[in-house]
Amino acid sequence: MADKPVCKIEGCDKASRTRGMCNAHYERKRLGRCMASPLIAANGALPAWIRGNAKHKGADCLKWPFSSSSTGYPCNVMHNGKWIGAHRLMCILAHGEAPSPDMQAAHSCGNGHLGCINPDHLRWDTVKGNAEDRAWHGTEGIGSRNPNGKLSEADVLKIRGLKGILTNREIGEAFGVTKSNVSVIMRRKTWTHI
Repeated sequence: MADKPVCKIEGCDKASRTRGMCNAHYERKRLGRCMASPLIAANGALPAWIRGNAKHKGADCLKWPFSSSSTGYPCNVMHNGKWIGAHRLMCILAHGEAPSPDMQAAHSCGNGHLGCINPDHLRWDTVKGNAEDRAWHGTEGIGSRNPNGKLSEADVLKIRGLKGILTNREIGEAFGVTKSNVSVIMRRKTWTHI
């Protein structure tokens, strides 16, 4: 009898269920949470590391030493019974609670997607202010920089060039997107930057 495959996450010996991971790790990945072993996540090592570095001083980025989400941002950690981004917890500890619930932890260095969690680089900002910051740093997740995107800028130009030649359904099938996606690309409701 062949051995059953185990979870591909280092240190986990649970049975592999989905995409090479056990149920717990697959669910963590799906929710953007830390992929560290359950023991590390359970014993509070991640929030403890943040608390220990909340008074960090220095101009260089302070790199998150644990796993990151698919976008490169530090993984989520448990704080007061809720999962929040590690950079948000660092901002809370360094600068106090957000002035309002819709405020975001913004990075002045533009390296949040690279795992920076330096408290001196974090501040509370509005959604609009944070988006403007990302645009200024060139790190906004638009176009091919969107980690969940299927198309490139070149693909979008080709799609727009096929208007009137093929139907939206045919174009969508050729590029692996829906006819609705093709429609909003053609009407410039998405991919407005090109």
